[in-house]
Formats: sequence, structure tokens, C-alpha cells
Amino acid sequence: EIVSYSLAFDGHAARMVLVHDVTDRYEAQHALMRSEQKYRSVIEQMQDVFFRTDEHGLWTFLNPAWTALTGHAVADSLGTHYLSHVHPSDRTMLLDAVRPLASGAMESTLVQVRFFRRDGGYRWVEASTRVTHDSAGGFEGTTGTLRDVTERRAAEQERQRLATNIRQLLDASGEGIFGLDARGVITFVNRRGSEMLGYGAEELIGRNMHELTHYARADGTPYPVEECPIQRAAIEGV
Repeated sequence: EIVSYSLAFDGHAARMVLVHDVTDRYEAQHALMRSEQKYRSVIEQMQDVFFRTDEHGLWTFLNPAWTALTGHAVADSLGTHYLSHVHPSDRTMLLDAVRPLASGAMESTLVQVRFFRRDGGYRWVEASTRVTHDSAGGFEGTTGTLRDVTERRAAEQERQRLATNIRQLLDASGEGIFGLDARGVITFVNRRGSEMLGYGAEELIGRNMHELTHYARADGTPYPVEECPIQRAAIEGV
């Protein structure tokens, strides 16, 4: 880096020329630029939305995944408030989750809410949010990710629906029905099974069936589990 300026020397006009070695600074700047380019490349290729907001809740950064999630262009969304994209029924829940970040009571939060799509409808989103601080340690805004969990939620709801239907069918049976794992531990029991054994379902789940109901012979002598035909039939199928 060369800097020169005019001056008077020994009664004559002259110039002072200063030469600074800026190799280290130049290399550091280029290293920083390369690092920022790699960082931006990773962010832009993420499937999850990466975001930043300012202290007022306005979007200051959104990666291209935002458009895939909502249908809105990033340029049109920057500067808008994050709540404007959230289903009205979920806004209070999201505010309650984010408010402790601004107050300093929490550093991060995780909540599932619905974000509107530009073409209508909405997507369930898992919002992971962390607080960001300014140089003085004050609240500067938030940063985090938005993950589309619509299909995951639908699969979980379907699983719960099937489990409820199966439970209702089992409880409607007049026969006692129970399930054991490979160790003979009770994993489920229907209402009739609980009645027959004289225990509540919550008292049976997690207990060893042999130790609970077949631990002794009729004369009171111990009944070793390895000799128990009920245990063998349940575990080995014979």
C-alpha cells in the first residue's frame, strides 16, 4: 500500500512516499471473503429456512428455502414482520415463545406453528429460534431455522388414530388380550385382561407377566420361569 503527500523540504517542494506492507491484511480479507462465500453457499443450499430478524421482529435475512416453503419471494418478504406470515390462531403461542428471548429469560426456543403459503393453505413449521445480542449485550433480534414438519405431523396423527382404533377394538373384546416383549414384560393389555387379572392397566404395563401372575404352583412352591409353559408359549410360540 503506497501513500504519498506533498511537503516542503530544505526550501524545495517535495513528496513524502510511504510504503506499507499489507500482505497479512490482504490475505486476511481474502480469507474472510472466502469464508463468507462458503457460509452463504451452505445457507442457500439448506432445505430448512434460515432467518434473521431485527429487534422489532422484521425479517432481515431469509435464504431461498423461504420461497420453497411459503411461495413468497425473499425480496418481497424482507422488512415484513414474521407474525404476518403466521396463522392467526398460532400467533399468541409464537409470541409467548419468543417473548422470553427479548427479555433475556431464555436463549432459545422451539415451537410448531402454521405458516401461510402464497397460493393458499398453510404448512406446519417447527421454528427454532435463538436470541442475538449487540456489542453491548442488549437484545438485537433473533436468528434460527424454520423446518417444514407438515408430513411428519400428518404421519404422527395417523399413527395416533390407528392406535386409538386398535385400542378401542381390543377393549371391546370379551377376551383378555395382552402383549409381551422378548423378556416377558407386559407391553399392552386390554380392559378385559385387566379385569381378569385384577389390576389396572397402568399397574400391569412394564411388569413381568410370570413374576406377577404365575410365580408359584398351586401348592405355593416357586414356579421357575424356565419351566413355565405360558412363558414359553408367549416367547417361543410353542
